[in-house]
Amino acid sequence: MVVATLTLAIDANGKALLEEGRAAFRRLGLDRSNIVAMGEKTLLFPWVDSVKRDTLFLALAVHGLRVQIHGPAVEVDAPHHDLWAILDTMAKTAPPDAMTLARAVKTKVVEKFDPALDEDFLCRAWAGGRIDAASVPMLARELMQSQWN
Repeated sequence: MVVATLTLAIDANGKALLEEGRAAFRRLGLDRSNIVAMGEKTLLFPWVDSVKRDTLFLALAVHGLRVQIHGPAVEVDAPHHDLWAILDTMAKTAPPDAMTLARAVKTKVVEKFDPALDEDFLCRAWAGGRIDAASVPMLARELMQSQWN
């Protein structure tokens, strides 16, 4: 993991917040791993754009896991060891079907004319523009590999 050094001119409050953030990053072990085990929950930090992060979220949901998004993280209601088997499966298999992932989206109406579309068309729109199914195996592999670095 790379932690950049900032040489920006920031005030004392900004410097304090930056140091607090860096301390939390180290305390959670994010300088060593992208996975934070928290008892019965696990936080995944894939460090990717929102489309890939949301796709990972949907893929985990399709696997039957309860998931939530918190900023850059995906929170999974499963202990680390239970999640590991699912990530391993996702890493070793073909990408999920984008339409299957799109069907798992609860609220698909986001654009002006979306209310006029039927469910199948909305799923096609999501699968074509808001889902990157091909990234799922790579994301799962990278999350698992971050445990060993």
